[in-house]
Amino acid sequence: MIPNADRRELVLKGDTVYLPPKESKVLEMLLRHPGQLITTNAILVQVWGPERIGQTDLVKQCVYRLREKVEPDSSSPRYVHSVRGEGYYFEVNSD
Repeated sequence: MIPNADRRELVLKGDTVYLPPKESKVLEMLLRHPGQLITTNAILVQVWGPERIGQTDLVKQCVYRLREKVEPDSSSPRYVHSVRGEGYYFEVNSD
């Protein structure tokens, strides 16, 4: 996975995947802190704004769409993981 945040795109196995702004921002946050749990509210504040705190479904839906694009099998994530009721983290793999 090779991200290009400026153009909001990823290169996955030679294919370019374009990300909408919110998905790109969420992925960028997770990539900047690999292995570190980022709370749902922290994502809401940074991506949607502080007035959205508590609207966790926004993040859940965004992560669902992001996984559909970046995971080999979105039902069994390798990269974007969740900790129920807390937040998300990006798992660093050797591939």
